Amino acid sequence: MANVLLDTTVLIDLLRGRQGAIGRLRALRAQGERPYVCAVNVDEVVRGLRPAEEGSARLLLDGFRVVALSEREGWWAGECRRTFASQGKTLSQADCLVAAAVATIGGRLATGNPEDFPMSGIAVEHWPSGEWELGRQELPVQGQVIGDHAVRPEAFGDPSAALTGHSLGRRRVVQCSHEQLTKSDGVVGRA
Repeated sequence: MANVLLDTTVLIDLLRGRQGAIGRLRALRAQGERPYVCAVNVDEVVRGLRPAEEGSARLLLDGFRVVALSEREGWWAGECRRTFASQGKTLSQADCLVAAAVATIGGRLATGNPEDFPMSGIAVEHWPSGEWELGRQELPVQGQVIGDHAVRPEAFGDPSAALTGHSLGRRRVVQCSHEQLTKSDGVVGRA
């Protein structure tokens, strides 16, 4: 089985119910691959949450294995930053720690920002950010049908309706219910 660490861009797309990311995650799991996150990704997701999204985020993040970051990953990240700095390129601490986590699991990184990970020794897979469907990035409008669900006006705010939609101002795009995600395709649920 292959290991894939999901970067924050991918986690945000999953949390927002974007079908491009959901479709890629379904395919990953169908192929027997194991999705991971690390503490850096969790921090970045939590930092941007609205209070009403906390329940959804916990459900999502609880569905993945977590790569522990230790001194070894810190050392790897520090060496990486130092090497690139000597070449005049600044890399973020967060991105280098994420790359170190990928190296630890011997897998690849799925991210919407492949240019942030120029390090050698890790494989990077581009999952374009913001895809409402595989290969389609335009935003839906109220009344538009996406898959089997229509975009309808509602306020995001019911944590018990985890992963049912994406807040677009006062509109909500209903993608699929938490029950559908956990029971029918295993997108969310303990790995």
